[in-house]
Amino acid sequence: MTKALAETGKGTNAIVRQQLKATQDFLAGRFGERSQRLELMRLPYDIRHLILEHLTDPQNIRVFLRHSMSGICLPEAARAGNIQLRRECLLVALKKCTIEIHSGPGNAALQAWLSTINLTGIESFCETGFDAITSLSFPYFSRFPYHDASITKNNDIELALACKNLRSLTLSFHSDELSRVLCRHPEAEGDVATNCALDIRKSYQLDGLLDAKKLERIRFRVSAPKGLLAGLEEVVAWLEKGFQKRDRKVVIEMH
Repeated sequence: MTKALAETGKGTNAIVRQQLKATQDFLAGRFGERSQRLELMRLPYDIRHLILEHLTDPQNIRVFLRHSMSGICLPEAARAGNIQLRRECLLVALKKCTIEIHSGPGNAALQAWLSTINLTGIESFCETGFDAITSLSFPYFSRFPYHDASITKNNDIELALACKNLRSLTLSFHSDELSRVLCRHPEAEGDVATNCALDIRKSYQLDGLLDAKKLERIRFRVSAPKGLLAGLEEVVAWLEKGFQKRDRKVVIEMH
């Protein structure tokens, strides 16, 4: 075990050295060659932020674990041993990446972790990890068992509203759940599309999205045949009107 940990440590250190070398090359190209070794934390914050953005690739950070946040892949510079640098790496990673969350336990674990992140003093608009997130995706959004009467709160919508700087939101709907919605509203009971839309809005608490102040784009990712989409299409139209009434321009897509 000790040997394995040592090998892991060597690998991590090598990656950090590679990233610092890339940073030096980046700075040399932008500001000229340096004769001394780069000391990242001596640089002004704006320059450090630029460097960390250069080192952090846009990616999907998948959080599907119940008891561990090891599913979050941070830049290796976050493990260089400097607490302030780690906080700045977290800020950049959370701002730049899309976080995919498994509804339920994975969501709860993520929220607990985000609440422990202290970003005060780095950027004026950020206090906790919630404030840094700009893009969320819920690939199992429709599959969380909201038919269970004991579940009164949609923690996915709750998380989206807690991220006050959220710009992009992706919600996935699967055919099984949409089929069940349709079965609850046979044609004999009236306007099927309208009834299904009201059912979806209520079941998944979608009305709350109108309170997301900085949201710019909502994507409904759907894996279902055309015959099951009428209710969801009505939801899209309802959301568009709701944002328009609030003088908000939010792009809503369904694909």
